[in-house]
Amino acid sequence: MVGNFTTIPVAATGNTCPTEGGDDGLLITDAEINRWSAAGQYTTGSVGLTRSTSYSVADGAGGSITRSVTRTDTASAGFNRVSGNVGRLFRSTFLVPTAGSCIVSTGFTNPFPDLVYRSLDAGTPLRVVGPAGERSVPRSTNSVGAIGYGLDVGNGTAGNYLDAGSYSISGPGGPDIGSFNGTFNVPTELVWTNRAALEAVMRANGITVTWTGGEPTTLVTIQGQSFVTQGTRVTGVFFQCWARNTDSQMAIPPSVLLALPPSGTSTPAPGLTLTQRGSLALATVGKGTRIQATGLDYGTLGSQVGVAQATLWK
Repeated sequence: MVGNFTTIPVAATGNTCPTEGGDDGLLITDAEINRWSAAGQYTTGSVGLTRSTSYSVADGAGGSITRSVTRTDTASAGFNRVSGNVGRLFRSTFLVPTAGSCIVSTGFTNPFPDLVYRSLDAGTPLRVVGPAGERSVPRSTNSVGAIGYGLDVGNGTAGNYLDAGSYSISGPGGPDIGSFNGTFNVPTELVWTNRAALEAVMRANGITVTWTGGEPTTLVTIQGQSFVTQGTRVTGVFFQCWARNTDSQMAIPPSVLLALPPSGTSTPAPGLTLTQRGSLALATVGKGTRIQATGLDYGTLGSQVGVAQATLWK
């Protein structure tokens, strides 16, 4: 039985190991972690632009299959006060992963049940300005009082909105978070070059994922998952791997893929058999920047691109 995947960085000098990709200004310092851990809370915010593409597959009667693609450019933001054992949170989930490594998880249990999140108000609207014009991102509040910001700013195709270039996002400030303004560059779009060849995967053979474009200094994330229902039992496994963008490819070995349950089938109605496909996704972030605002301990501004598809795991 293959165990999970672990890396132990060891600096030749015996000092703290350098973080993958170096310090681009977004890294949280030990002094900040110590200060927020002692306080038992910190405030955080994330503001960004995302281009997402999703390739889906739907089964029909008689074994027919319908394929569709959805593309969207979105602007979104969220601000929160996090209270509890924040030191444990930083030491376990904020570390930058090692390029070439993978992890496998079973289930999606919250590993930090003691943390309390309270959403914060940064005013409305947020203002996005880019080569294709300006967009106003409204504030919204859901049924339980959580505050968020979101807007579809484009249709996800080249030449529509979120193309490479310089962008700025600003906020007017509100009761909890003060005004802010930041500028960043959106890189050339990441393109998954062998996506169609991975709609069905033989797990025992492993796969190689290839891409072009994206921000050369950041990592590319590859994610896969498979959920299979048998009666009342649901089996779900998720894997995540990281590679340097400049590598343009990553081989994921059978030892990772075989941790996923093979795709199954279900029969919700007589004569209708549905394939329980999993998913495979590729994502990367642009080179972001850190934003400063009254009431905000740690805020980031940037862009990301994600491509996901339904995948049959054999």
